[in-house]
Amino acid sequence: MTTIKNLEIINTKLEFFVRNPIISLTIIGVVSLIIRLYFFEPEVPIARDSFEYFRIANDLALQDLTNTNNVQIGWPYFVSILFSIVNYNNFLDYHTLQRLLSIFISVLTIIPVYFLCKKFVGNASSIVGAAMIGFEPHLIGNSLLGLSESFFILLGAIAGVFFLSQEKKQIYFSFCIIAIFTFVRAEGIILFVIFSILYFIRYRKKIQDIVKYSIIITIFLIILIPLMALSPSEHITAFDKVNEVSVRVLVLDNSNEYIFSDKIIVGLEVLTKKIAQTMIPYFIFFVPIGIFFLFKKMNFNNFSLIVILSIGLLGSLYILSRANDIRYLFWLYPFIVVLSVITVEKFYAKIRYANFPLFLIIIGLVVASSLFLVETDLTDRNREAYQFAFTVSEKTQIINDYFQDGYLDYVKISSLERFPIQSDSFPQRNPQIIYTKCCNSINEFIEKFQDQGLSHIVVDNTSKKESFLDEVFYDEKKYSFLEKIYDTNENGYLTYHAKIYVINYEKFYNED
Repeated sequence: MTTIKNLEIINTKLEFFVRNPIISLTIIGVVSLIIRLYFFEPEVPIARDSFEYFRIANDLALQDLTNTNNVQIGWPYFVSILFSIVNYNNFLDYHTLQRLLSIFISVLTIIPVYFLCKKFVGNASSIVGAAMIGFEPHLIGNSLLGLSESFFILLGAIAGVFFLSQEKKQIYFSFCIIAIFTFVRAEGIILFVIFSILYFIRYRKKIQDIVKYSIIITIFLIILIPLMALSPSEHITAFDKVNEVSVRVLVLDNSNEYIFSDKIIVGLEVLTKKIAQTMIPYFIFFVPIGIFFLFKKMNFNNFSLIVILSIGLLGSLYILSRANDIRYLFWLYPFIVVLSVITVEKFYAKIRYANFPLFLIIIGLVVASSLFLVETDLTDRNREAYQFAFTVSEKTQIINDYFQDGYLDYVKISSLERFPIQSDSFPQRNPQIIYTKCCNSINEFIEKFQDQGLSHIVVDNTSKKESFLDEVFYDEKKYSFLEKIYDTNENGYLTYHAKIYVINYEKFYNED
């Protein structure tokens, strides 16, 4: 009896948070922000895509549109607004600002996801849904990188909330959001197609509602076209991008660069692996049961969720066949959360004093996410990889690509005495990089690019490049023509292992 009474007391106290979602969401937001800031390392820039967004945002803030020929330009435009307000004197401060903006947007996503869940389940389960998106470790890690994903996940969740409304005006507004989504990422076209299909299914019985779809098209274009017009004339539009994708899917390339059947097989394999990856660490406990209950009770919202996830996954298939990256599934995460909270709601409705178990679920989400992030944290390795880039720049001239070569972009920029400046005035990356994808062996690569001045080979233990680079790293004695001049293990590095070799061409051609 004492235990039951204690549960009643705890359940009653927790009911306060269920009835006051603003307080609950604030707590979830603060905790998720603290977790992100704990893993945030402002002294180490993030390379590759993040650098490209940074470069474009920098130029836009300086009102220079000549170097912004990038289809996914919506995020840099948004970042450039902040860049134009502040007055820093080094690039790292601007890049830190870009990453902090991504972090705060990622935290804000808990709000639309809460309201999206409310379209399917009750208040308590929706709060759990907000916690799921707020503490999802893949999204936390991505938000630290200053990339566009946090922004378009937020937009996708907002669009879903408005589209599932009972008011047609809000449905129209959802297409406004999708237009902005498309400006940020071309995947917005997929969501536009999905919502258009669902619109016709929902309002198929009234001719006037079908005719009103022309208003939706008009709204979508009125917003999207001016946004695209912000880019220079050579800028490729999202429609061009989608058309290019369609053509390459439907037509076999005569040069055999693209083989439809092979790409489909590769895409399915990668898609399966990435779906499995999204389930870790905690969706695996909720999604399978949620799928069962989703099909058990069919209404328009449940049907919409099925269509969004099904077509969304198919739409991601082509992209994943060419880019093995879980990021291309992130825009579906708000809807995966909805699928998960359907499971939570079913158990919540059947459990007495259910507020306490829901509280334990949220605590479990925090713990699971934190353990996952600690296990996969690469902060120390990235810091050493950034340090190593300065050594590579000092000791080499022309090299192969290696996994962490993106940090080379910042070596010369970090020495600038004045910033910001236009990107066409950025110091050229040193050393120059030749990509190894064209070759099947280190010998072929060296022989092919000797005349272009290839002087050094750089390899590390996170290669993920061509397999012959791994062979060089792990079996260096096999290649006597490669003379090691630097090894991070011999220079105080603790987590990042990389090596630099100078090519001895005399030995290379005299070797038996």
